[in-house]
Amino acid sequence: MTNKIILTESQYDSLRQYIVETKFDTFVKNRAKVGDIIRIEFNNTTLNFKVVRNDMGQIQMDNVDNGALKNYRYFISGDDLNNKKLHLSKVHKIKDKAKLNDVRSWAPENMNNVKNIELVRNGKVIDSVDNPDNVGDDFQDEAENNLAIILNQLAPDKGLKLIMKSGEELILCCMSSNNGIYVLDLVSPTENPNLRRWDSFVLTIKGNPDANQGEEENLYSQNKDIIKTSDNGNTFDLLFRVNVGEYKKHIWINEILGLSVVPSCNTSEEEPETQKDDDDILKRDGEKALELIIHDKNLQKAFYTQPNFWELFKAELKGKKAVGTGIITVIDLVGKYETKKINVNLDAEFIEHKKINFRPIHSVKIPYVRNDKEYTYLFDSLSNIEYTAIVAPRKLGENYKAKGKLQDYLGYELEILSKDKTLVDTYVCNLTMIVSKQNTIMRYPYDNQFPIKIDRRESTGYNPLNDENQN
Repeated sequence: MTNKIILTESQYDSLRQYIVETKFDTFVKNRAKVGDIIRIEFNNTTLNFKVVRNDMGQIQMDNVDNGALKNYRYFISGDDLNNKKLHLSKVHKIKDKAKLNDVRSWAPENMNNVKNIELVRNGKVIDSVDNPDNVGDDFQDEAENNLAIILNQLAPDKGLKLIMKSGEELILCCMSSNNGIYVLDLVSPTENPNLRRWDSFVLTIKGNPDANQGEEENLYSQNKDIIKTSDNGNTFDLLFRVNVGEYKKHIWINEILGLSVVPSCNTSEEEPETQKDDDDILKRDGEKALELIIHDKNLQKAFYTQPNFWELFKAELKGKKAVGTGIITVIDLVGKYETKKINVNLDAEFIEHKKINFRPIHSVKIPYVRNDKEYTYLFDSLSNIEYTAIVAPRKLGENYKAKGKLQDYLGYELEILSKDKTLVDTYVCNLTMIVSKQNTIMRYPYDNQFPIKIDRRESTGYNPLNDENQN
């Protein structure tokens, strides 16, 4: 006897979404809009395409990269991604203009070894489709072991150490944990700007690592949506929910070699700085504070009216050791006073360790040298790119500075000089390119001033003092 299941048309349509429709189907049918950028990573190449038409998942898009490809229009649909191969069609918009309205006549083209497809809107990634390899038993066993380590050992005030393929060791400090939900704070330095920008990381793991086999699904089966491999198990990726302010999203931390739980959230096992090192730093900052006091009438009035305190400060500054509270207190007071003056001048407060998103007012090419070869980097004011930099702690006697990363080896530093009096959220900066190679850092200052416009809605490190809504 054969059993049959009878479905209504609407029931079939609902079930079909789970049986037939892939994430890529949803990506092209429901998510991609005209004007969005589709970014495709394959064979160590990344290409960007602007959607010009989307008819129920039938997408036409123009290449927007510099070079010959920008003259081509491409066509993809929801069923064109097969394992790691993306099937496209293309036509030359100038030479084959007569064929633009006949997609069937366009030439076929394949992109092999597709690693990721991202959807970018207004400079932000709003969706992505990755295509990891099928995993074997060895990876599943390793994934279960790593998940069990976290569930059994991670607790508040302990650190989750991630050993990265890049050589970095990330320390995420556990702030709270409840039923497999871990709220973490990244406390170690990292060269990855996509990690530095977030206030917190939340990792959610389902299951019980001590359950007997057969009582419930294994840990990997329950959590394969948060742990994966993209290189046949050589490394693995973990999915975190992250936030900065009210903004939340999910991101993958990729290419992890291994993990462990460490007993504290200290980011280094090195010995703490010696008292001599501390004193040298204090005396250096004390000398800066003295110079600022001498050249500022308000500071002179404040300190000269407290002769005992002033004499203590000068005595410590001249001594071999700064063990009292004179220098520390003066540095703190002068620093706060100087910060307030700078904030008034800039009509804004810049918050350390937080991000600013900005666009350059003018396109600027910056030359730099790497491996004895000359290169240039273009800060393009005409593109849809919004740059992100992290506000550094301000040093006494210096302006606010923010640092950003462009490549693993290439970054930049902004020194924020003044506010443009005619344009809202616009600042004049000094710009320096920073090229790193092993333990060597080379700096390439830009000769002219570099004006930028800050996106106040996306910049948690930027707090305008005059918060009027201006155009």
